[in-house]
Amino acid sequence: DAHNMAWKIAAVLQGRAPKSLISSYHSERHPVALANVALSMDNHRRGLEVPAAVGLRRGMVDAVSAPLDPAGPGSLLTASARSLAFEGLLALGRAPLSLLQGPLASTQGGAGHPFAAGLERLARTLA
Repeated sequence: DAHNMAWKIAAVLQGRAPKSLISSYHSERHPVALANVALSMDNHRRGLEVPAAVGLRRGMVDAVSAPLDPAGPGSLLTASARSLAFEGLLALGRAPLSLLQGPLASTQGGAGHPFAAGLERLARTLA
């Protein structure tokens, strides 16, 4: 977007193009912006499928990670403490499901999955 506008302004200022060239910016870039927003929303939707696959309710990921936010409660932690906590959460997320399923595991996965229940307990503790 910046490049598109910059070359047009430069061409107008150097007398190589009429001022009307600048008005073409919207018609050229608006469809691209709409496509980028649609892609971003689709990526977000698909990203929410990952926690759902292990039984986390929507919002649980935020509840678990919010205390690590350096603009919020995480400001009470040092950067290295936030990093260690975040790495621990990532390690849980990367653990093979076979390690997370025990005798109490739900055969259907979902909210009864011990991994999901453990993260929900962690979220309530951190809140």
